[in-house]
Amino acid sequence: MPRLSIRRSALLNLLRHLVPPTRQQSHDSAFRGPLGVPTDAGTGSPARASRLVVILDVNVYLDAARVVGAPFTWERLEAAGVRARADGVPHRRDPGLDSVLTILACAGGQHADGRSLSVWTSDHINLMVASKAAHPTSGVGNPGLGWLDADAQTLLEDLVWEVVIRSEGDTVGEIVSAYGDPPLDHEDGTVYATARDADDPDDGYVDRVCITRDTGFLNASLPGLIQVVSPSTWILEYQAEERKRAMRRLSAARPR
Repeated sequence: MPRLSIRRSALLNLLRHLVPPTRQQSHDSAFRGPLGVPTDAGTGSPARASRLVVILDVNVYLDAARVVGAPFTWERLEAAGVRARADGVPHRRDPGLDSVLTILACAGGQHADGRSLSVWTSDHINLMVASKAAHPTSGVGNPGLGWLDADAQTLLEDLVWEVVIRSEGDTVGEIVSAYGDPPLDHEDGTVYATARDADDPDDGYVDRVCITRDTGFLNASLPGLIQVVSPSTWILEYQAEERKRAMRRLSAARPR
């Protein structure tokens, strides 16, 4: 059955549509500027939140799809992850392998630094993943993967939604207005708006990360306290935190 929505509850879904404009504005200011954002007492810079909301750009999902091939299965993704770890990061010959490792790490629902992590999506991301997977590999417009429609739908169900579910994320649904355009184009601005709108404002301050391989997106000067990084940068930082945690465990296990 298609997973049309996985909001935490029908009540939460209803409340989100009943929020008055002033509430929406206060939610926006909570991450667009210093007002209302927790700060570190020592540096005055924004404090690290205990939770992390991650948005995976369409190209990250399509990277994994290309590496794995049609039809997509989670088992084939994990097998690709094993190969990618053995090759080391970053992968110069095929950056798509960094996207594979990023997706697998995010699906675990916890960053290596101990913070909880949830992956969010939107109607726009879902539509673009499925449509670009089914788009011909040549011809008019940007090339797609040339998959059958049924395989493109399976990719949406078994990759995008599976990552969201495993990490206990959610969907923001329809994006009414893009964010950060210009300098972003409308498509990237809609992905960036997903990061802006993700999570429940009543759940408190969260760190937001948008992971993309789009060079223009990565280099743009954008509003909001949303970190935009490449899969290779993100997975390198993740693995560095894994090593730190392993060293701490090793140190704690040594006899005094």
